[in-house]
Amino acid sequence: MKKILATASVLLLLITVSKSYALDVRPYFDLHAGAIAANDSDLNSNSKVSYDPGLVTGGAIGLDFELLRLEVNVDYRRASISQIDSAPVSGTIQLINYMLNAHLVPPLQSPVKPYILLGAGLATAMVDNNNNKERDTKFSYEFGAGLGFDIKRNVTIDINYRYMGTSDFNLNVNKLSYTTNNVLLGVRYSY
Repeated sequence: MKKILATASVLLLLITVSKSYALDVRPYFDLHAGAIAANDSDLNSNSKVSYDPGLVTGGAIGLDFELLRLEVNVDYRRASISQIDSAPVSGTIQLINYMLNAHLVPPLQSPVKPYILLGAGLATAMVDNNNNKERDTKFSYEFGAGLGFDIKRNVTIDINYRYMGTSDFNLNVNKLSYTTNNVLLGVRYSY
């Protein structure tokens, strides 16, 4: 929580400085949701965990410098665990990501703006497998690409793909790798 507040404070400071030097910087917030396909995970390097398709939802606040957008992003992901080594199981994995993302936007004079995304932060995994609940927090990263469709000067509809991965989670005596493919649809409001 302290890291999120510190990052938000830095963003507010950048807004204040940019306004005083008349830089063309626009703060924004973003809400998005979509589908995830979690890749099979390695469990202790000798077992495979498979997942059903899941959901992701989240939001971001950031600064748009026209060619670069910087944001603090928080996402919640949830998927059901379908099997471990071909044996059906009942369980879920939930992930909360706290990311600092950079969007690189080429200088196009068009209402459609492509971009690439790079991000790093922390992810907290919460695994519930047959009422055995475990939790761990590790480094996470994401990268991807998307398109922004300017509907109005301050409203953009956004669609993007993100690949998200983490360091191995330590869950009791188990190590679990976790990566997902994500397709998101969102709306961004700049002011």
